[in-house]
Amino acid sequence: MCLFSCKKEYQLVENEDSDYFPIELGQIRIYAVDSLFYDDFYEPVKIDSSYYQLKELVADTFRDNTGALTFRIERYKRYSDSTSWIINDIVTVNEFEQKIERVENNLRQINLIFPFNENITWKGNAYIHAGPNLDYLDGWDFAYYDLHQPDTINGYFFDSTALVVQQNDTSLIRKDYFIEKYAKNVGLYYKEASHLAKQNIGEPWQSGYYIRYELLNYTL
Repeated sequence: MCLFSCKKEYQLVENEDSDYFPIELGQIRIYAVDSLFYDDFYEPVKIDSSYYQLKELVADTFRDNTGALTFRIERYKRYSDSTSWIINDIVTVNEFEQKIERVENNLRQINLIFPFNENITWKGNAYIHAGPNLDYLDGWDFAYYDLHQPDTINGYFFDSTALVVQQNDTSLIRKDYFIEKYAKNVGLYYKEASHLAKQNIGEPWQSGYYIRYELLNYTL
């Protein structure tokens, strides 16, 4: 299976773009997470909102069934600075010479490919076998934008960042907008995911979800 769909031939070259995804044992990243979930089973539509902090700790490494080095990341959740961290789930990451793969909620994505190039797209969800509830994930072409540009978030200044647009499919009655932002020598610092729908133009959203991650703190 070819995982890369290229506007020109893709060739591996020596690069430093893997610095946008530094990963080592003991690393910690803490994110502020805001979310909205729309349930059209109710009339009017029920909207559940939440805010929490999510801590990702690179806790261990092991070899997967292909022999690839795999990082085990423990994720903890708390709802305020004064409450205790509670284990939430486990994700894994494989760092290859040409790409980064992350498994979250049993779904494997190809989050980054190397070297960076705004003329390249890739099938980031190539490993996901979309069922009835995941069919909107099918066929996405991930792409880079705004490479090596400065950005700020929550008091942090990053002199070199990269934007990955995973999906941007919006109409008057639906919105599928998924992006991630990475900073050199820091990693993921912003993530936004919108999967929203409504029956009629002009109405508020009726089903789906919106989630935003913003980096609050990190230790590398």
